[in-house]
Amino acid sequence: MRLQKYIFLVVAIIIIIGSFYLFFVQDFKNIPTVLKIVVDKQEDKNNPFFEEIRKEFIQKNKNISIKWIYLNDYDSTEYISKNDVDGWFASSESSIEHLKSSYDFSKKSNVSLQPITYATSPMVIIGWKEKLDKLGDINIEKLYDIVTNNKSWSSVGGDYKWGKIKFTHADPTIYDTGNRLMVLLTNNYNIQKGTPKKFITKYDIVNAKDYILSFENKIKYQPSDRNYIIDEMVNYEFDNNDMMLFDEFTVLKNIQNAKTKWSNLKIIYPTPNINVNVPFVIINASNYSAQKVDSMNKFKDFLLSEDVQKRILKTGFRPVKTNVKELELLEREYSNFGFKKDISDSGISFESNVLWSISDIFSKQ
Repeated sequence: MRLQKYIFLVVAIIIIIGSFYLFFVQDFKNIPTVLKIVVDKQEDKNNPFFEEIRKEFIQKNKNISIKWIYLNDYDSTEYISKNDVDGWFASSESSIEHLKSSYDFSKKSNVSLQPITYATSPMVIIGWKEKLDKLGDINIEKLYDIVTNNKSWSSVGGDYKWGKIKFTHADPTIYDTGNRLMVLLTNNYNIQKGTPKKFITKYDIVNAKDYILSFENKIKYQPSDRNYIIDEMVNYEFDNNDMMLFDEFTVLKNIQNAKTKWSNLKIIYPTPNINVNVPFVIINASNYSAQKVDSMNKFKDFLLSEDVQKRILKTGFRPVKTNVKELELLEREYSNFGFKKDISDSGISFESNVLWSISDIFSKQ
């Protein structure tokens, strides 16, 4: 009798454990891994790109969920330094340097950053078509000569009534386009000195400081390198400047949204050129589960897939996979504005802290 009770008790316990496993453990396994990803929010706040790829990714990966955290550029670095997140669509590489230098992030010894470039954009000069047609192609040496010698439009075959050629760019202590122009000016200085270098350090910039200031002291900075500056130029046709420096993605979005208004404007790709590489950053912590790491790797592969790379063009950026045929279609559609599919690679690179260090070296008084 006792044996029967014992057997009954053992069977009951096995049934209870089995039921618990089926109803709780299995359900727990089916709970999706939530990826918290910060998105640096620029002017295209309503761009459907991020929501489209989120829906498609979770459709393909039922056990993974994505939560976007939309923040402004500098707010995002502060948020990441103080909170646990899994990924970050950073606005630029300099944003990563800003995060690394933050006090709160430096205390996270168990966290590492793994940036992957998923999009890119060269710099362009935009201006009035009638005037830029007189200049032709622009290299950095030609631009330096125009600015430092106060060249007039009549000196390049333009109307003398146009006066002096007025070029401007955004403050290099704040904006990436200005930062990269400083690197290109440093490169030009090295060439003139007979010491060309493909890798620019902050010490090279210091050595070229007087050369650069001869250029910078003739410049009145444009307020920023963001959308609204181009909007003002297109909508109000102000003529405070003849030529302005921007990233191509900012300009391309404007062309796509206002082709008619752009009929009097043109873009030129200065040579050499330095692309802004737009990174997606995987934020790894030593205590992450294997499931979390695997989920982030799946998202990275998805971001670099051909289908998503094609969609990146909707944001104005160029995909890192250059075999995307849609670039050829864009060239055909926007060639009248100066858009080019193929932009020669300058091969110029620079140490990661250069962009962040320029603010210390060239603060304009």
